[in-house]
Amino acid sequence: MATTYNDNGGAVNGSNLEYTFSFDYIKTEDVKVALNGITQASTKYAVTTSPTKITFNNTSVDSTVQESTGAPKTGVTVRVFRDTDVESPKATFAAGSSIRASDLNNNHEQLMFALQEKQNQPGRFTNADLNPTAEIEVSKLKDGTAR
Repeated sequence: MATTYNDNGGAVNGSNLEYTFSFDYIKTEDVKVALNGITQASTKYAVTTSPTKITFNNTSVDSTVQESTGAPKTGVTVRVFRDTDVESPKATFAAGSSIRASDLNNNHEQLMFALQEKQNQPGRFTNADLNPTAEIEVSKLKDGTAR
């Protein structure tokens, strides 16, 4: 499977503002950050291309997961991930126009990235709080009955 995210790409120690990632992306707006599973506003961090990393700032700090500097608190899970925009194709073709290989490749890459991201997503659950050791309680079942 292709890599579409990096977890804790730097030390989560309450002072680290930079987190690295190693996946490819089309545009910097496709790079997102989640703290403890909650996707953060893009105004809270900046994406740098060389080297590939995100840097937190102190804009709109959430004190439950961030220090006043913007750095994630110790114990917070930091996930840097790709969420490719597929609302519109990278290239649009018009009747009678020439089709360039680079345009076809760009559209193909956009779709391939979106499919990789879908493939890396865990199954969807409703009202779930899942971790690798989670057990399903009767109260978590839709109608509250056991098997």
